[in-house]
Amino acid sequence: MATKYTMDDLSKMSSESKDLLIISMQDMANWTMKLARSYFIPFCERMKYHLLQLHVNQCDETPVQVVNDGGSPGSKSYMWAHRSGELYRDIQIALYEYQKGRHHHFPLEYYKDFKGVLVTDGLQQYHLVDKKSEGFTNANCWAHARRDYSDAIKAASKDLKGNPSAVKNSIAYQALVRISAIYKLDESLKDMTPEKRLKERQETVKPLVDEYFAWVKTVLDTMLPKGKTAEGLHYSINQEKYLILP
Repeated sequence: MATKYTMDDLSKMSSESKDLLIISMQDMANWTMKLARSYFIPFCERMKYHLLQLHVNQCDETPVQVVNDGGSPGSKSYMWAHRSGELYRDIQIALYEYQKGRHHHFPLEYYKDFKGVLVTDGLQQYHLVDKKSEGFTNANCWAHARRDYSDAIKAASKDLKGNPSAVKNSIAYQALVRISAIYKLDESLKDMTPEKRLKERQETVKPLVDEYFAWVKTVLDTMLPKGKTAEGLHYSINQEKYLILP
């Protein structure tokens, strides 16, 4: 068990031993800030440079509450996460950026020198960066396209415990089956070269994606789904431009 000392104990020990050095919390805080300015920030900037050289990156943001940061009580700040695309297995880079908000000028500034594809959720701020940046392409993650369907299935499974066939016949289940087929086929292409993977995606994955969107539009034209299922269908339609990128 570690021994705990009071400040009086440390002062007494200091007077008895020339080898004991008392360092104030302020000095340690100043050293930490100096270390960050001199070494950590330049190191992160170098990582960012290499990150932006890659053709595919990923970005997401999550709210955090920070005390005494100039905002009103209860206001949200955001931690933005930037990382290399999943296929860059030999170049794993992950950086976190703190900002006081989630306005689109934050990713616009961060990716001002980026020429490639940024994979995100359907947040409008990323779409605005796409419109305002030359050489920048925003692509949406399919995990977000399937999320509402998955929630609908969970709710239906609770309500229809004695009738699993009804769940399988649901629109949400059919949507998940189609998206799962896209995932499975695309997963099989990950070890290919970028050129061959693009060719195979166009020949094999694209028809499944086209069929999915045709099915979604047919469902919306002929039925009136409600709840999470409807949200999932409309999400796909609203984000189609960003989900169909090869």
